[in-house]
Order: sequence, then structure tokens, then C-alpha cells
Amino acid sequence: MFNNIIIVDTADDNTALATADTTASAADKGAVTIVHPCVLRQIQFLVTTNIVNTTTAAVESVDYRPTYGSDTGRVELGTLVLANGTAAGKVVYKNVNKKLSPGEQLVCRHKTAGAGGSAAGAGRFRLILEPISENPLNLSNMVASA
Repeated sequence: MFNNIIIVDTADDNTALATADTTASAADKGAVTIVHPCVLRQIQFLVTTNIVNTTTAAVESVDYRPTYGSDTGRVELGTLVLANGTAAGKVVYKNVNKKLSPGEQLVCRHKTAGAGGSAAGAGRFRLILEPISENPLNLSNMVASA
């Protein structure tokens, strides 16, 4: 389906891009800074603890930040709805097609807390990236060393 993919599951600070509790309050879970031109092809959430939320589905999202460390211009690229009963080991995914350049960031976010029943759930984000060829001279955030 994709050629020469890169799978990213760790944030810039070397922590897992994970939601340890899908019933918790909304929060950013980590950012990934792009260092090579690529296309984000798919966002995924690997369920590691069965999802139980009978009244409100948990929602995870991936946002795009055009400027490193700044939420100015931040936009949501896609959401993943974690349905009640999704079992551990399942991968919830959404196909996207976003070209990315060095210095831009992807932010994984736990957007909506699941609720209802014996609410539970956890998992890890996966970002499927496809590198693309581009001359560094055409990229404003690439600086050649002296």
C-alpha cells in the first residue's frame, strides 16, 4: 500500500506516544518534529487495554503544527474514535495525505475521555510516514553546516 515507510511511535523527548488511560482528561501526549521531507500517510492507535466506554467513545487525534513549538496555526489532521469493545491488539487507523517539511511537528492528542460502564482503555499512537525526495536548498528550515 505504501512504499519505503517509516513508523514513528516515540516523541521528540524519547517518550512513548501513548494514552495510558483513555478515560483521562484531554491532553497532548507528545510531539514529533519532522527532520526530512515526507508525507503522513496514516495515523494509527494500537489498543493495548480493551476499550470500555458505553456512553462516550474515547477519541484520539493527530494535529499539525507548522512552526516548531508553537500552537499558532495548529490544525487537526484526523481523529480516531475508539469504539466500546475494541479489543487489545486491534489497530484503529485513518488514512491521511499531508506533505510535511523539516521543522514542522505532528502532535498526538488524547482528545475526548471515554466514559460509561467500567470505563477503561489504553494504547499507543503510530504515525506512518513516507519519505519524499527534495533538494535541501528548497527547504527553509534546512541549514547547511559550514
